[in-house]
Amino acid sequence: ILGAIIADAYWGKFKTINVFVLWGGIGHIILTATAIPSVLQHSPTGAFAGFIISITIIAFATGAIKSNVSPLVAEQIPDSRETVKTLPSGEKVIVDPNLTIQRVFMYFYLMINIGSLSSIATTEVELHIGFWLSYLIPTIMYLAVPAVLFMGRNLYIKYPPRGSIHLEAFQVLRRVYKDVWSWNPVETVRRMRDPAKWDKARPSQLGLVNMVGENGEPLSSEEKKRMGLPTWDDTFVDEMRRTMNAIKVFIFFPLYWVPYNQMSNNIVSQAGTMSTHGVPNDLLQNIDPIAIIIIIPLMDRIVYPGLRRMGWVVRPIQRITFGFILAALSMVYTAVLQNAIYRTNPCGRFVSNCDTPSSLNVWLQTPAYVLIAASEIFASITGLEYAFTKAPLRMKSLVMAAFLFTTAISNAISEALVPVSEDPYLVWNYAGCGIAAFIAGIAFWVCFHHLDWEEESQNEIGREDRTSERIEKTDVEQ
Repeated sequence: ILGAIIADAYWGKFKTINVFVLWGGIGHIILTATAIPSVLQHSPTGAFAGFIISITIIAFATGAIKSNVSPLVAEQIPDSRETVKTLPSGEKVIVDPNLTIQRVFMYFYLMINIGSLSSIATTEVELHIGFWLSYLIPTIMYLAVPAVLFMGRNLYIKYPPRGSIHLEAFQVLRRVYKDVWSWNPVETVRRMRDPAKWDKARPSQLGLVNMVGENGEPLSSEEKKRMGLPTWDDTFVDEMRRTMNAIKVFIFFPLYWVPYNQMSNNIVSQAGTMSTHGVPNDLLQNIDPIAIIIIIPLMDRIVYPGLRRMGWVVRPIQRITFGFILAALSMVYTAVLQNAIYRTNPCGRFVSNCDTPSSLNVWLQTPAYVLIAASEIFASITGLEYAFTKAPLRMKSLVMAAFLFTTAISNAISEALVPVSEDPYLVWNYAGCGIAAFIAGIAFWVCFHHLDWEEESQNEIGREDRTSERIEKTDVEQ
């Protein structure tokens, strides 16, 4: 969130990414140094302190980069309105910017998962050589990023920051919501749902449009600030209304991420209680990115176009809902598999402490990983897309950070589930996560399905501003 605020208000996305990439590089170097065998041998306390410092630096850098990099990528789409394009065959087609943004985020996510496949190498290196080389490999790869950014610095479309944007957003929300609260909860809900409340922040409704100063010229933003007048326009109010709808959508996402989090902890432990036949139990996590890399092109080139030709446009709320359902199915499958593990080992429901693992082959976990991967394509990717398309032009990073913050909430929920994340409660742990995701998915659809029918009109808000304010690729942010 801090990185998003800095980008939106002060530095811009590109400069913010560059600065925090350098900080992340320092963190990676420290992490690698603390894992060198001689350092661990002569100064284990110092190595541990360096480890804590390094992961703290990496965490801050990662947060700042993640909230800015996907909006920067999506902003490289030069046209914000539908255009007609003539193909080499002579056929004329309509280029829809909404579908283009959807494709951009799908392949952005695909690239992330290609990068995550490096864990196949680092897992084997750590097992046979040590942590120092396991950390050194991603560090070397990471240190190439500044060079790539430098070479492309004059190629990117960039939007300049606007220092007052977050203050303006706060002032709009204060005007809109200050009179909605009541001691009567029913009255509060009624006022919250009343769309007329947004008129309280519209300059046109306040009679503050086209105001001029003593010299007869329109008032500047600075003059409006001194006079205590709104410095925004009606379009910004409409954008904020759209943004608040998006944030309501994000509220459900922690219950999606909880099943997703099982993939990196409990399901890895589950593999250790099965017959692995020499396969490292944490190697199977790579089924998820491999499945994503395979499924995304199929969805983009075959499934989605086929559905559109049949007259069915799969809109964002529909996609996210389906993602919740797939995550729930993954947990149901994992719960059934866990129950089978309990039945096929000599220690019953305490298999984690058993010397003899279950006779079930570890590759039976594959469907769980594939279902989670498919759910990411519908829920996670669409969440990124929704955060970008529903944010005001100069607040893309902050709204993206709000979406990513839902993962932090889910981690807190996962911590609360630790007492049931062990034998003999694992069946109930997985089943509970699946039931919660399923109920959340149904509730999500009931609450927000109407937003799908407003999708086109909502995306039109502020598009003129984006076209007029875009800085050409040859310009450089200061």
